Amino acid sequence: MSHIVIAGCVGVGHAIPTLDTIAELVARGHRVTCVTVPLAAATLAPTGAHIVPIDSVLATVDLTVMDTVTELDRLMVLGVEEDRRFIAAVEEYAELQGRPDLLVFDATRFAVGRILGTKWGVPTAAFCTVQLSNEHFSFQERVDAKRGALPRRRPHVARAMRGLMSLLAEHGQSHRSLDEFYRAEEGLYVAFYPREFQFSGETFDDRYTFVGPNLTIGTDPGGWRPPADGRRVLMVSLGTSVFRNPGFYRACVDAFRDSDWQVVLHAHKGLDLDAVGELPPNVEVHGWLPQLAVLAHTDVLICHGGLGTLMAAFAEATPVVVVPNSGEQMVNGDRVAELGLGRVLAQQEITAAGLRASVEELHADQGVRARVGDMSAAIRRAGGGAHGADAVEGYLKVAGDRAREDNMSGACGANRRTQGDRERLPGACEGES
Repeated sequence: MSHIVIAGCVGVGHAIPTLDTIAELVARGHRVTCVTVPLAAATLAPTGAHIVPIDSVLATVDLTVMDTVTELDRLMVLGVEEDRRFIAAVEEYAELQGRPDLLVFDATRFAVGRILGTKWGVPTAAFCTVQLSNEHFSFQERVDAKRGALPRRRPHVARAMRGLMSLLAEHGQSHRSLDEFYRAEEGLYVAFYPREFQFSGETFDDRYTFVGPNLTIGTDPGGWRPPADGRRVLMVSLGTSVFRNPGFYRACVDAFRDSDWQVVLHAHKGLDLDAVGELPPNVEVHGWLPQLAVLAHTDVLICHGGLGTLMAAFAEATPVVVVPNSGEQMVNGDRVAELGLGRVLAQQEITAAGLRASVEELHADQGVRARVGDMSAAIRRAGGGAHGADAVEGYLKVAGDRAREDNMSGACGANRRTQGDRERLPGACEGES
């Protein structure tokens, strides 16, 4: 069995979709270690993988204030420091436990995988919880277009690039240009959503494996129960790390006050409930709920448009109203609208009356419900954890065969494939750090 290190699960929203695949690899006897931020450690623990938490610099950042180009650029600087900490933690682990046969990394922490993969000469793979990119579709370009015109001078970006060049030099890779580094590609991309949701999905070859989200771990509803009177359920869940605006939640409460909807609000850490105001009997507030368990009884979801949340909703055939909070979520919202799976509302358009109308109209739209049902079927066809584990094992075999061929070619004096050649495979997986 193989030794697999998964580095860079950067938060709960990035960890949850991967759980089935990680658990399946463990069940098949592979030695799996997850190097992750403390926030995601408890989420990953049920997979049975060994957990190594890092001292995360991003864990203390309030993402709700990262709402300007300058603040997002500053986040890039912190991201380089986060990469440095991940690399140090993975290297420390490898010194004690040995280098892995495969290094897997969260796509938003690609520097970790590319630097260590090159340094150690081991194959790398990306776990993708954001949309993939190739020569036909650039996720990052779509995100940038949503952000609008950018300032000509961006000192934080320049600082981040200097930090990345320094990081490369620290690991003996100063010869690599930033352009080469960003354009490098992995041999396997595992996407935790179905091909049908991917922009230009038909153009991605077999190096891209679409397995769908986790559907089995964390589905126990705990103490939550659906309304005994059978009333319609509306869930409002806008992510674990952003969107703590009490005004939005107040609009949700006002929109459905005294209605026949049971409103389930996820009030994550940082939301000032006092500022939301008095809650009517048909509104319940929870700091945390198992999302899949609640969605199984949910008629409509209002969400921020994170890919993991969207996939959980569609898996349970739940249509969505997307209120995006970032460029990434705006692009996901575009795909939701394009496929007819829900509606998108800009934050500045939010009113209690508008929310009520959007939810009621969406709930009554049988065409939307049929399309959401089709997406639910596509998610289940994607194969989940078993398909993800098959893809990883298949890639390990191919990488092992190539390594043996290289060794034989070297022994015979034939032309040897360089590590750089092995890296030059089509594909890119981009996202907001």
